[in-house]
Formats: sequence, structure tokens, C-alpha cells
Amino acid sequence: MNEYTAEQLENVRTHCEAEIAARKYWADNLTVEIQERLPLQASSFANDIFCVPADVQIKRLIAHFYRTSHGDSATPDSIRQWDAATAGQPFEGEFSFFQNSFPDNGKPHDFNIKIPGL
Repeated sequence: MNEYTAEQLENVRTHCEAEIAARKYWADNLTVEIQERLPLQASSFANDIFCVPADVQIKRLIAHFYRTSHGDSATPDSIRQWDAATAGQPFEGEFSFFQNSFPDNGKPHDFNIKIPGL
């Protein structure tokens, strides 16, 4: 098992907190029309955003992120994302999808999206 400093782990947590906040921003902005077109899994995903406490979502995301970037299931892309998160650097990929798709910058977004993995 790799050893990480408190700062590296805090960087990952901060990143995952921002990703969960971006997911909530997406879910908050779903219109009825978009919700009706979402696949069932995406609708369930949006429901989880509202029904599961944020701290639980963050812990789950950190655990999933760690599992997919370590051991037999690790891919070069997931390792790259984990390394960037531990360094506190921005990155593109599954674990930053919502932050990159819906930055809170006041610009309009297309909330009718295909969520990776769903």
C-alpha cells in the first residue's frame, strides 16, 4: 500500500468535495424535460445526489477513486488522475467530469449530458 502525506490526502478530499458540489449543481439545474430523457441510471444518480448526505458521497467517491487507481484494476488514466489529485493539480477525466463540465462560472451549460459510466 502506498503511503500518502496528510497534504496529499487533503488534496484528494478537496478535489472530491468539489466534484460532489459540481454534481449537485448539475442535479439542481435539471429541468423536467431533461429528467424525462435521462436514462434510468442517470435519474437514480441524480436522486442519490439529493438523498445521500454529502459527506457520505465524498467518502464513497474517495474510496472508488482509490480502488480504480490502485492494484489490479488500475489503468494508466486512473493513475494519472489520482496523481494529479494528490498533487492538487486540475485534470481531465472521469473523476473531474462534473467540475470540468459545469464550472460555476456564470456561463450557460447544457445539463442534458451523457454521464460516463452510466
